[in-house]
Amino acid sequence: MAGALGSQVSGVDEAWPWERPAGRARGWTAVSGHLGRVWSLSVLATMVLAGGYAWLGFFVGGVPGALIGAAAGLVTSGVLHLAVNRAVSGPR
Repeated sequence: MAGALGSQVSGVDEAWPWERPAGRARGWTAVSGHLGRVWSLSVLATMVLAGGYAWLGFFVGGVPGALIGAAAGLVTSGVLHLAVNRAVSGPR
């Protein structure tokens, strides 16, 4: 039995994968990696909302409709961000 368990252990220090300390990035690398995942998703969602409302506004009212639609998309994105942030933050 000991031989079977020993054959599953991997790594130089013969530790199980979940027992080895995770290599964490430090400094700007850690910050930019986290912001790259989170910031780009929120920017993408804002662009999709603003662009969708602008596109719809352009067909309804031309260029002024597109500008109003883009503003409405930005406001909607902000409201959704606040609502989700409040919902996931839990009770106070």
